[in-house]
Amino acid sequence: MQLQGWRANCDIQIIIDHHACVEYLAKYATKGEPRSQQLKHAFNAVINDPELDNDSVKATKRLMMKSIGERDFSAQETMHQLLSLNLHSSTFKVKSFNLNGSRRVQTHVDKATKSGTEDSFLDIYAQRKQFVQDLPDIMSINFLDFATHYKVANGKLQKQPDNIVPNVFPEYSPNPKGQNFSMFCKFQLLKYKPWENCINDIWGNLNPDDQMYVTEWHNSLQTPYAQKHVNNWDQKLSNVLENIEIPAAEHIEIQEHNQDEWMLLAEFYKTNKQTNTLPISNYNWNLDSTKQIGEMPSWIVQMKENFEQPLTQSKEIDTNSFSEMQRLAFNMVTKHSENTEEPLLLIINGEAGTGKSYLINALRNHLQHRCIVTATTGKASYQIRGITIHSYLRLPIGPNSQRELNGQTLIDMQKKLSKVDYIIIDEYSMLGQKNFGWIDRRCRQLMLLENKAFMLT
Repeated sequence: MQLQGWRANCDIQIIIDHHACVEYLAKYATKGEPRSQQLKHAFNAVINDPELDNDSVKATKRLMMKSIGERDFSAQETMHQLLSLNLHSSTFKVKSFNLNGSRRVQTHVDKATKSGTEDSFLDIYAQRKQFVQDLPDIMSINFLDFATHYKVANGKLQKQPDNIVPNVFPEYSPNPKGQNFSMFCKFQLLKYKPWENCINDIWGNLNPDDQMYVTEWHNSLQTPYAQKHVNNWDQKLSNVLENIEIPAAEHIEIQEHNQDEWMLLAEFYKTNKQTNTLPISNYNWNLDSTKQIGEMPSWIVQMKENFEQPLTQSKEIDTNSFSEMQRLAFNMVTKHSENTEEPLLLIINGEAGTGKSYLINALRNHLQHRCIVTATTGKASYQIRGITIHSYLRLPIGPNSQRELNGQTLIDMQKKLSKVDYIIIDEYSMLGQKNFGWIDRRCRQLMLLENKAFMLT
């Protein structure tokens, strides 16, 4: 449930090495994101570097390396956070805020108020007028800024530390063609548009509906205040304009909502939970499981050797359903595919639900055998019908395999890569600088261009 609340992909695997598991969790939890301050600082440092001399290719290469190397959390701190262990101090302190207005029940009811519940932070924000003497411009502060920078203790307004990160929920997909886009607009209004007394003040105390949420969010984004205070203002305005222009019949989710195996098993368990009797079987499941585990290594090797990535998706992708940013990225690749003299170094970032996998499938359909679709983990590659980058380029795993390819292995890899012009890597931020360097090294060796940097500067 928590993973679904984060709108995250569930990566479920058999754990055979506890150290590798901890390392994977730390890397995944600390990977750079578009909102990351570390990524923002890295981007500004590269763009403002006078040595680049307007060389966009060189800037892109350096940005890729810096964004991969930067981390918001250390590995040790990440594991403390994931295991809910106490820390003497931490880089960030995450505080959760519920915009649904739920309140905590009091164990001892105050006879004077007779409410039985404690005020939520939403209630405190609505009543912030009482702190005007301490902060004159408090009424112009939106909820997100108020939750980030202030708190109320013993009836007094206090400044928050600079390392507070607000986790505001519920979260809905920002996809302008999604069925829940109106709810996304509603909660964006609660976060970014200043209001007081009650949330109905946002839409003039009228009876709200889905269309009103979208309209009010559109009107709010057109104000100078929103342009200054709303994160990713231009993208949010583009999304709401696209939603307004779409006919109602076309408001459907782009993403396919296929359930994973563990979800199907969970539902199956619930369905059969009420049965009182189970069929009796003398089959020794432990013996069979032991045999299967013993055969697993050879089965994995055999499946890798026989694997062939499909050239196209079984389902066609409608490029007319692209958002503005999806269409821009798609056009950049298709235009470049007509002239491949210089390599295309393209980073595509986006939150969960924005259609990155949808774009990858469209690019695969267009490029056919000229592209290979990879990912950094087995689960991520399965979701996009690809292969792991480690398996495709035979990247080293462990200190004993850090060497160049040779012999028949090198010849086979060169044949396999001879017709490939594009390598797509999903979840690239989990690679790390060492693996990124090995990708560059493999490409140089396989393409017989030892003096040409594919990834590095």
